[in-house]
Amino acid sequence: MNIVIIGNGNIGKALTKKLSEKDHNIVVIDNDYNKIQKIINNYDVRAIFGNGAVYENQIRADVGKSDLLISVTSSDEVNLVSSIIAKSLGCCNTIARVSNIDYSYQSKFMREHFNLNLIINPEKLVAEEIMKIIRYPSWLKIQHLKKLEVSLLNIELEYNNKLINYHIGEINKIFKTNVKICILDKNNDIIIPPLDYMLKENDKIIVIGLDKDIKNFLHNIRVLENDIKSVMIVGHRKEGIYLANLLTNLGIKVKILEKDINKCKEITYLAPKARVINEDGTSQEILLEEGINNTDVFISMTDLDEKNIITSMYVSNLNVPKVITLVNNISIKNLLNFSNLNNFISPKDIISKEIVEYVEKDNVNFKEFLSNSLHNKIKVSEINISKKDNIVGRTLKKLYNKPEVLILAIIRNDSIIIPTEDEYIKINDKIVFLTTNNRNLRKIDSLFF
Repeated sequence: MNIVIIGNGNIGKALTKKLSEKDHNIVVIDNDYNKIQKIINNYDVRAIFGNGAVYENQIRADVGKSDLLISVTSSDEVNLVSSIIAKSLGCCNTIARVSNIDYSYQSKFMREHFNLNLIINPEKLVAEEIMKIIRYPSWLKIQHLKKLEVSLLNIELEYNNKLINYHIGEINKIFKTNVKICILDKNNDIIIPPLDYMLKENDKIIVIGLDKDIKNFLHNIRVLENDIKSVMIVGHRKEGIYLANLLTNLGIKVKILEKDINKCKEITYLAPKARVINEDGTSQEILLEEGINNTDVFISMTDLDEKNIITSMYVSNLNVPKVITLVNNISIKNLLNFSNLNNFISPKDIISKEIVEYVEKDNVNFKEFLSNSLHNKIKVSEINISKKDNIVGRTLKKLYNKPEVLILAIIRNDSIIIPTEDEYIKINDKIVFLTTNNRNLRKIDSLFF
């Protein structure tokens, strides 16, 4: 795919790296000459020095012959104008970064009237990601494949988990859903659990299902953190304002600490239900005065990674139930893997992931998604069903698959089916299965006795 990226800040740089690694042809436009030189030296891309909202610069970048233009400068107006020009030149798809909170209420209008394919609001996306961390327990990690509407959950069964003491084979019936529990990690022993395995405390499992079924599953096992009553946010950022409004609309008390009085006034206007404190939230004394010990969730999101990390470490030692840390520099985040912090948010990672998913939406591969998400001791394979196979027309209930094999999904007419035992096998089905066996299982008779 031929892609033009306007803006080489943190997000543009992350996009250039990820998309060039996927063998797309990239042209970068930026009005900072030093950034242009660095991008040329570090990546196999074309780079043009200049304003991406200028018609002549887009002509030089062959925008009219490109499949996609992504405008992610720090200026919403430049991004919108760049996208409009790109469309007029014949560019097939355009993505514009628009961060202004005032614009967020008219994004649908702008998308339709400016003929834009996608408007991305990084700060809103970050706030929504933080909401997931707040609302779901620390033992639950969610991965999502948008196009195929499939989700994967990593769950550690703590003492109060409702799944404990149930056999895997009865989970769907009891909790009225249709999901697959496909991997069990018990004391670092990775297995594909049989249906008669009884789940126990401290088991680590992976659950896969269609989004609607996963949502139903989570609701029925009651994993939402409904007892969150208070959240403290340190720092003035748009992400915090979006988040404060999301939280206060749920009836959760939000306190925002910011030492700049003018920024406090802005927060008060944009997040009227939050309580705004004009103090330095990185000060231990101030945090104690403002009741950090009685806070359910603490979020550090100043503009400095170091301040966020140090403050979060201090708060974590006070046994605050959930501590979330905003980190822009991924190399710093990687160094903290062995610290007592485990809830990190990286804005550029979130936005670049969202855009890369959009770019790759027509090349989404379920097998690849599983392979990247599951434990490396588990092998993901596919087998195509032809009219010659004697299992055509039979249900999974009437087939006995080997114990080291789990039939996870059936791909039929580009749709994903998480099969029940009553699902029939049809011609041209593609069966996706997991195995801990190192043998290559490429024939139907190798799956079933």
